[in-house]
Amino acid sequence: MNGLLKGIGLLMIIGTVGSVELDRIGFAQALFQVLSGVMAWMVSEYRIEVRRLRRKLMRSRQVQSSTYYRF
Repeated sequence: MNGLLKGIGLLMIIGTVGSVELDRIGFAQALFQVLSGVMAWMVSEYRIEVRRLRRKLMRSRQVQSSTYYRF
């Protein structure tokens, strides 16, 4: 899912540059499209970071539970 979101963001940015060079879209639409692509990229990076932190938290909880409750 994150890779797909990154790909969509990248294609939006690349497509905007090509469309502006060919005079297909105006400046306002180009700006909106670039900002949307950047936001899609940032959301995918955020989701990756959240997933990494959750895994780290779960590992630390497993380590704590195994050390505190040993009989």
